[in-house]
Amino acid sequence: MKGLKSKDKITVDENGVVTLKASNLVDNPTAGTKVELTGDGYTLALADDVPQAEAAGIKAMSGTSGYTISADGVYKFAEGFTGTVTIGANAKNVKIIGASSTLSNVSIDASAVSGINLWIQNLVISSTEEKNLIKFGSGDNYLTVKGTNTLTDSAMGVSYDQALINVGSGTLNIIGDGTLTAEMTGSESYGAAIGTDYRGTGGAINIGGSVNITAKNGWHGAGIGAGDNGSVNSVAYGTGATVTNNGTVISDDQKNGRRDDAHSDGSN
Repeated sequence: MKGLKSKDKITVDENGVVTLKASNLVDNPTAGTKVELTGDGYTLALADDVPQAEAAGIKAMSGTSGYTISADGVYKFAEGFTGTVTIGANAKNVKIIGASSTLSNVSIDASAVSGINLWIQNLVISSTEEKNLIKFGSGDNYLTVKGTNTLTDSAMGVSYDQALINVGSGTLNIIGDGTLTAEMTGSESYGAAIGTDYRGTGGAINIGGSVNITAKNGWHGAGIGAGDNGSVNSVAYGTGATVTNNGTVISDDQKNGRRDDAHSDGSN
């Protein structure tokens, strides 16, 4: 391995697990810290006091003023993080892991990337802000869903025009084997849960793999599709996906958003 010093002690147990000192594998290791390199030759396992994010090569995102991702990799939210994660144009393969508790007022902006593969795993965000929680841009984009993910926004007011997950101008392919709940609970939400903003135009939305999605908007926007007075190119569901689409727009041939007097719950 790069950076391994000859003076570093290496031991191998009867199961083939290699244990070595972490002096060049972990930034600022504590005295006696060790990292285990398992028998597959790739997986770094936690040992002693090494933070899991460091031991596994995961970059921790912390703070209250946002974070910028400029390169491919695996990133994990620290507890208490707030702000916008901005993904730079050169980061094409990004995996984001949620914190162990619900994050408040956090968003992910990938609109600068043309053709991103964005993984989310166990990501739970609750927002009271009027903004996209995940925003895509141009190109052929993928949202890979792993674990259990929940995105909710309870922003109130007639100016709540943003989609929860904005498809962008390209194609958004939602795949994976996890679950994704995208729910807008504000009193007057005109953007889609997954799709476009109010009066916005977007590309195609394709849902495949064995992903399980619940998308809900109780007002004029789509569950999956267009925001009010907006449009998307198409919405397609694969046979392996499970989709619960609770919104004003509920099918491909009704993909164009529109304002009407009947809410999706049947009220006026």
